[in-house]
Amino acid sequence: MRHARHGHGWVQGSGLGRVTVRFEEPDSPPGRVRTFRDDDAELEPADPLPLAPGVLPPPER
Repeated sequence: MRHARHGHGWVQGSGLGRVTVRFEEPDSPPGRVRTFRDDDAELEPADPLPLAPGVLPPPER
């Protein structure tokens, strides 16, 4: 996921009209967790980041 103000993150959970996203990257310290409405205009799908610097994620199927 990508948020216009918080940057790139990954979905930790979703349901009941909400999505919880952890904003961190593979080489960053543990990131902040935020919960948004699932229709938040600033939140959008994004390609996954590499799991480690220089390593590409597997292609989507």
